Amino acid sequence: MILNKFTFAFFAILFNGLLFSQTNTAIVNLVDFNTSATYGPGSGISVHFNPTGIYKFDSATDDNQFILELSQPGGAFTPPIVISSVNAFFTTTINGAIPAGIAPGTYNIRVKATKGMLADGSSFGDVLSLESAAFDIVSTASTPVVVYSGITPSTTHFDCTTDENFDINPMFGSLSLSTGETSAVISQIKRKLRISNYDNTITYKLKRIDAISSSITDLGIIAGTSHTIVDDLPIGSYNFEIEAEGVSGVSSIYTAIFVLHKNTTVLANESSETICVNSEVVFSIDVSNSGIGLNYRGSYYTLDFGDGTPTQLFTQAEILFNNELLHEYDNVSCTQDEGEFTVEEKLFNKYSSDTTQSCVYQEIGNGAIKKVNTSLAPEAFFEAAGGVDEICENQDINIENLVLQYLTSVTL
Repeated sequence: MILNKFTFAFFAILFNGLLFSQTNTAIVNLVDFNTSATYGPGSGISVHFNPTGIYKFDSATDDNQFILELSQPGGAFTPPIVISSVNAFFTTTINGAIPAGIAPGTYNIRVKATKGMLADGSSFGDVLSLESAAFDIVSTASTPVVVYSGITPSTTHFDCTTDENFDINPMFGSLSLSTGETSAVISQIKRKLRISNYDNTITYKLKRIDAISSSITDLGIIAGTSHTIVDDLPIGSYNFEIEAEGVSGVSSIYTAIFVLHKNTTVLANESSETICVNSEVVFSIDVSNSGIGLNYRGSYYTLDFGDGTPTQLFTQAEILFNNELLHEYDNVSCTQDEGEFTVEEKLFNKYSSDTTQSCVYQEIGNGAIKKVNTSLAPEAFFEAAGGVDEICENQDINIENLVLQYLTSVTL
């Protein structure tokens, strides 16, 4: 019997709810939106948020969506105007553009998740962020600004940004850091944000937002066509937001996410590595910083128990909420290589590399393996000597122990 990931979440509510700071109920925490800028039709906009809790993810084609919604003039979302959406169970920013023909006025924005875990702990549905403060949209049109990184994809660095390509959710950086490493692992020449279609009549301002800690750093005006990222940023995810303000006073805004994380996979067997068939095995994943705690929150893991049962999938949030994974083996392992089932954990992230230029989910890191030996529980096997089935009271009977004979004559 396999307990799937949603069963894990349910039991975690009952028994493990206090073990980790990670919550299971989905909350879309709005961190920052530039309401001081003036926007026009065609202006780029960016929203920064921290999605805590669990969001449903079964595959790249069956994922949660984060949707950037614009209100009607005056602030009412009846109905909301959909600006853009990203398929993801985790992200910290969404880019979009003000639609052409939008009426001048005051507006609000919000973010909606389509498959966040609801308060009952077992079902998924729409989850809304709070609404932003009001901001102004005028009739003066604008052109979206774009920034891209200077990284060349390699075995350790990735780049999901493109020159002149307005992307809803662009990322770049490294998913191969070790504990204590910083942004210095990426060379200064590559650790740059470059402005597409630079125009010296436009003022370019930059902010760095850590959506997880709600830390916002004003980096001031960019002098020239690029900005070099500092070399002392610790492991984390950083939203770099650029505001391009034209001579008309209308702005266009765009964000790229700088990702610095580990790709650790660890797997422990909390039960004995030699067990009886139909006994429950408890596997655990270390969620501390020396385990998967510093992996990117957009990571997911697969666990193959080695016995032909379906591979299980868990997001980073699911593991942080409940790091104990349960499984029962229905068959003996003596028919397997070396007489053991091989349990394999793999890590997946969305990134590009020197061999795969597309930014898609793919395996990263070395994975983790455990071995489990399963066998039938011993049974008492006795027989009356001479085949006697009935005896009289007070009559002696000879009992023969056949367990050893049985075990040496039967091959499982």
